[in-house]
Amino acid sequence: RLEKGAFIAEITLDKLLNCYLKGSYEGINPHLREEQITGLDLQIREFLTHATKAQQIERALAEQTPAGVGQMLQAEMAYEPSSYKAERVFQVYEYRANLRIRKEQVDAIRTMLSKKDVVLQMLMGGGKTTVLTSILLETIEPGKIAFFIPPDAQFDTQVANLSDMQQKNYSKQIIPMRFAREQLTLKRLEWMKRRFQDAKEHGEVIVTGASTLETLQLEWLSLL
Repeated sequence: RLEKGAFIAEITLDKLLNCYLKGSYEGINPHLREEQITGLDLQIREFLTHATKAQQIERALAEQTPAGVGQMLQAEMAYEPSSYKAERVFQVYEYRANLRIRKEQVDAIRTMLSKKDVVLQMLMGGGKTTVLTSILLETIEPGKIAFFIPPDAQFDTQVANLSDMQQKNYSKQIIPMRFAREQLTLKRLEWMKRRFQDAKEHGEVIVTGASTLETLQLEWLSLL
């Protein structure tokens, strides 16, 4: 219930988790006090920790592997849950994707978030798209834009995969953007500008190709 007025809004778990991801609950109740927000954060963090563990036990039971249940009960999380952005994303991802993030994946994500130029080489099946890419694109700092640049031959496949993952895990859309230079009409450039603004404001991800970025650079140089 809001402290001012008598309006009661139905708040779904999904909506609450999306607010937890952002670290802000103004969208559901702008009148929460600081201590209430801290308490709510803690309750959601504890819920996600226990609910994800329960999911993993259910998976092991469904596969009829008693040893797997024992291992799951003894397994430690690959990170320490906290109020930091990355840890919030880790927790929500694990809960919604019903997957445990491995320590080497956490280390790789932290390395790529270190604001240094980094190149990582990973084997097939290492979770490059389903884990690392999905989480990295959600941990983008507010006010910045995340670009995902797959090889041109994989563009359509990656757009489809990322669309499903970002919608399922974070309730967000992605913005596919692939154009040749002759397609850059004024109308299309205005559309691209609006999409850049949307991505910056709402934390959405732009999926594009190296050729599109080169096209924009050439167009910019010609204008100069």
